[in-house]
Amino acid sequence: MRKIYKVMGTPGIYSGRVYGITRGAERRRYYVYYVKKGDTLMSIAYRFNTNPNIIRMNNRLKSTELYEGQRLWV
Repeated sequence: MRKIYKVMGTPGIYSGRVYGITRGAERRRYYVYYVKKGDTLMSIAYRFNTNPNIIRMNNRLKSTELYEGQRLWV
């Protein structure tokens, strides 16, 4: 069963929306992105001005396959 976390001021978490979250002691700002239909690692990387390989490493992805509704740290 998946948990749905509510962010203050929003009714819920949905695919394609972006939420800012700090993660870990380093206080680097990560974004939680929920994959929507048609997204690729390259398109997500372009949207966040980063490299697809960095997204793969941060999320410990073994392949470039993404699934609708999948949560990614960007």
